[in-house]
Amino acid sequence: VVQLPGVQDTAEARKLMAEVNEARRRSYREIAGKTGAELRAVEVLAAEKALQKTQPGNYIQAADGSWIRK
Repeated sequence: VVQLPGVQDTAEARKLMAEVNEARRRSYREIAGKTGAELRAVEVLAAEKALQKTQPGNYIQAADGSWIRK
């Protein structure tokens, strides 16, 4: 379980996270299907773009699963 400042681990929060993650996966599968790209390549590119857009001071998840402040 990840604990971030100001974020409470509740059933509602976990449900929302699961819904957001599933919507993102659907979108990535759609992009991969339309472009002929591998799903993993779409996921990696999206993660890189999200990281670039993340403002300093916000938390990002590192490759090892830990959370760090950008």
